Formats: sequence, C-alpha cells, structure tokens
Amino acid sequence: MAVSIDIDGVPIGFLSLDDQQRVSAANTEAENIIGISRQAMSGRKLSELFYYDCLIFDLLERSRGLGGELSAADVELRGPSMVLQRRGVAVTAREAPDGPLIIFAPPTLNQNRRDITAELAAFGRILGHEVKNPLAGISGAVQLLKRKARADQEELLDLVLNESKRIERLIDRLSAFELFSAPRSSAFNIHAILDQLARSEQLAFTGQVQIKQEYDPSLPMVMGDADHLQHLFQNLVRNGCEAVLGQTDPKGTVTISTRYAAGMRMAKKAGGKAKAICVSVSDNGPGIKPEAQAQIFNMFQTTKPTGSGLGLTVVNQIVQSHDGQLTLESRPGLTQFSVYLPIAEGDT
Repeated sequence: MAVSIDIDGVPIGFLSLDDQQRVSAANTEAENIIGISRQAMSGRKLSELFYYDCLIFDLLERSRGLGGELSAADVELRGPSMVLQRRGVAVTAREAPDGPLIIFAPPTLNQNRRDITAELAAFGRILGHEVKNPLAGISGAVQLLKRKARADQEELLDLVLNESKRIERLIDRLSAFELFSAPRSSAFNIHAILDQLARSEQLAFTGQVQIKQEYDPSLPMVMGDADHLQHLFQNLVRNGCEAVLGQTDPKGTVTISTRYAAGMRMAKKAGGKAKAICVSVSDNGPGIKPEAQAQIFNMFQTTKPTGSGLGLTVVNQIVQSHDGQLTLESRPGLTQFSVYLPIAEGDT
C-alpha cells in the first residue's frame, strides 16, 4: 500500500490508486480536501470522485507516459460525490511501484500569496510615476529615429515602440490599483502576441539561445487579456532562455508551441464550460529539481541566484484570473510549462 499511517498527520493529502484507478488508500488531509471519508472512497474509481474534465486525469495519463511525476498549481476539484468544489489546490501525479499516487496541497498558500500581492498594489502608483517619464522619452526617441531609419531597421524600432506602449499600458493599470487578477478580456489571436514576444526575446539574447515556434495555425481565437497573457508567456520564455543560456551541447533551445486541447472542457467562474487550447513553453536545459517544483509558484521562491521569485507567481495569478490551468513537467533535458486557456465563445 503506497500510503501508510506514518503520513496520516501531515498537512498534505495523499491518495493511492491501483492499476484500475481505484482508491486503495488515503490520509486525513486527502479526506479534508476532497470532503469524503477514506472509507467512502476506498475501492471507488477516481472517475466516481472527480469529473472527467478535472486536470487530475490529464496529469495521471501524462505522468504514466513519462514514468515520473507531473504537477499543476491551482487545480479546481469538482466531482459527483463532492459537496463543495475546491479551488486553488496544487496537485501532483506520481508513478509509484504500488500504483499511481496523487498528492494534494491545500490552497492556504495561494490565499497568502494573493494577500501579499494585494498589498503590492499601493506600490503601483509610485512605480507608475517613476517609470512612465523615462518611458515617454524612449518612445519619443524611437519615433524620431524611425524618420531616418533604413528599411531593415524599421522592424526593430517598431518592436521597441510596441513594447514601450505595452509597458505603459501595464503601468497605467498598476497605478490604478488594478492587479493581474482583473483582466480586461476580449477575443484575440494568441499567435499575434507569441510572435511579438518571440522576436523580442530572440533579440534580447542575440542568438545565444534558439527560439522555435511550433504553432497550429487553425486554432480559434482565445478569450483573455492580451497584455496580461503576453506578460505571462514572456516570463515563461525569458525563464527558459535564462535556463539554457551558455549551453552548447546541445545548443540551448526554447520552444513555443500551440495545440487544441482535445476533449478538455474548462469550467468558468461565471458559469458554464469552454473548450480550450494549450500553449506550451519548453526548454532543453538541466531541469528543475523535484524539491523546488513543489514551491516554485510561491512568492519569492526562485532557483536563480539573482531572481526575485515574483515571475512565476505573476504567471500563476494570470492563469487563475483567466479560468485557465497551468502544468509543469521537468526532468533533465526538458522543462515544460503548459497553459490551458478557454476558447472565445462562439469559436470552434
């Protein structure tokens, strides 16, 4: 049996399954998180506890294919036998000798993270004043340069100008105490923002890192805040580039890919469900150690010597606010963040 009485008192839930995905054991915290006693869960299939659109099933399938473990932050738990749905639960699916193991972390850390993030809103007004003045000077200088620019320079100057305008929009929203938890959603083409940030990051690393783009051009529009989502994916791409910087054998590579999330239906806070697309950012670097993966989305947690530990916290918050899902897969040679986003209503 994968779960024993030795871990019955820990503040993390453990659910052990057999090869038919039937519950073989559970601890007290799993009972608390799922809201069902271990006696009532024993011998029941996972599909009797959770709906099929729950991210747990995708994590289990992919972890089995990897022969390792896969984690996702802020998973929503809903099921036919659950009296209350649970939001913000961190879930890890792990292959174990006695059968699959599901690990649940309660949402208290997420609530603490949101509380801390809210306190940073007051800093937004000061930040806006200090940043917007030099930003206006940069934009003005770029516009003057464009008047005399050669044809091959115009694209780079347009990129600088567009990035300056995007930063100015974000600063305006921070100055108005508007956090990443308050998106201004509309339908847009996800590839437009991915193309722009890929060009920006390729220039930032001046050929030291290869950035590949593998898109499904048939994808429909997504519903979300374009500025927030561009910030999200730029954080992920930048992290990937920094992870492989200086790597030569093989050369450091970051891949941005998009695909339709076949069979996935995402629950929306406003009610109803939506089909989804998946945007993945992967790198071929050394990977993230398992002990670091469990804390990587917590504020001020970082694996980089000069990191602030805020980037992935912001990523996680933006995903939450878009009714999305976020998964992490990491081992030596591959680290992949996958973001699932709802398709705009009416698109197929």
